[in-house]
Amino acid sequence: MGSIFISANRLVNAQYFRLESAFGNRLPQEGEMNRKVGEQVRIELSKHFRRGSWAQDESEITEEDARLLCERFRNAVSLDVQENKSILTAGGVSFYFSSLVYYVLGRSERDPTPLQIKTLLDICDIADTRPLPVMRWTEFVRSNVSDAARIRTVMRSCIYSKTRQEERFARVVASLKQHILKGKENIRILAIGSSGTVVDALKGLRKLAQREGVQIDVSLTLPTPGIVLNRSDLGFDFVRVDEKDLPTDAAKVRFDLVIMGCGVIGKTTDNEIEIVNRGRDIDIANRMRQLGALLIIVGGLYKIWPQSFYKSHKEIAVNITKQTMAGLEATSILSECDIDWLVTEHEAVCFREPGRPSWLEFLFGAHSLDVTTSLSLFANEKSESEEAFIQTILRNEIIRDIDKTLGLLIGREHMAFNAFKFGLVLTIVGLTFWALFLVSNKMTLAFWASAIAAVGANIVMLGVLGGRREVAKS
Repeated sequence: MGSIFISANRLVNAQYFRLESAFGNRLPQEGEMNRKVGEQVRIELSKHFRRGSWAQDESEITEEDARLLCERFRNAVSLDVQENKSILTAGGVSFYFSSLVYYVLGRSERDPTPLQIKTLLDICDIADTRPLPVMRWTEFVRSNVSDAARIRTVMRSCIYSKTRQEERFARVVASLKQHILKGKENIRILAIGSSGTVVDALKGLRKLAQREGVQIDVSLTLPTPGIVLNRSDLGFDFVRVDEKDLPTDAAKVRFDLVIMGCGVIGKTTDNEIEIVNRGRDIDIANRMRQLGALLIIVGGLYKIWPQSFYKSHKEIAVNITKQTMAGLEATSILSECDIDWLVTEHEAVCFREPGRPSWLEFLFGAHSLDVTTSLSLFANEKSESEEAFIQTILRNEIIRDIDKTLGLLIGREHMAFNAFKFGLVLTIVGLTFWALFLVSNKMTLAFWASAIAAVGANIVMLGVLGGRREVAKS
């Protein structure tokens, strides 16, 4: 068929191979991808789950394996630093989650076992205790829990994209050279929080500064308690700054650039883009920007919630309150009008410039997580920028056809399930009244009640058959 298995939906898979033919062989080979993803999964799980060896066929997990996996995952995502040597960032929770899901499902082509399904649902419940941004992934897994192939291909795309994240952020940050450096010999940077994407952006800035002969001085706000940032991990020196020591007026300004990560990137029903993050981090970012610093928000594509998903889950996202060692932590919202640049792996967006990139707009309108994640697999050529190549892909109608196909499939599955529920209720009501009228010797009414029950039973059968048909197609 082609170099890689993109989706468990045959029609979608075929369309992707049409896309590959149109743009050349820019998808990673399946063998190479499986090798890199398998290696990343082993690295991720070995941080939390020690075993002497990893099974070649991970599908054969035991009940004890499942219990231990969930126990270690629960400890890792907990914000109680008294029980953890370190706390995962929001991105860390997402990629630990995807690695666990990938591992639990294994390489088997068979339907998931009852133990695998239960373990996946337990993992989803645990991940949802830290819902930003992983909630969209957990909903996808729950909605497709019986479709191991579809879940596994999506998780594989998520994990593979992480292996390329640092180099992609470095490339995008370098594209902002004229806005960041502005002919200066020394740049003072304040990094807020402990996000892995912020670290990737700082590494990219350091490489850019070295090429341009510019000195950068990096200050870090005190990270989330339990999260350890080492100079050896970052690759450059930095100074820790307590929030109470940050400047409070223009006369004391000492930062040219502020970089902050985020929990979620969402789009409102009014078509405004919002950033959801910890309230205290947003407060710092706003204060520093009001004092003249350029504010850059850094977020991976996995943090984008489509407009429809953000609309239905925004209230949950902005009402999260957690007790940590630093006190009570709450989330807050940063509007696009308060942001100078939004940086993702593929582009840097300035909201004051007319016309937003179609890449970001497409993802806000995407129906399927399959499309969102698999787009990140495409490799760029040296002759053109990553952004230009992605824009070329998005202009191709095949991608929109894929997303539309999956959206329609999801809709038909939903309709089939609703038909099943409606028919079931109708059947129960009909049988109940049939029994009552029969006991009361009201034969005519009993006849009509039995007819209603029969109609309900037929609707149930149609719903079941329709659901099976759509699952088979997907």
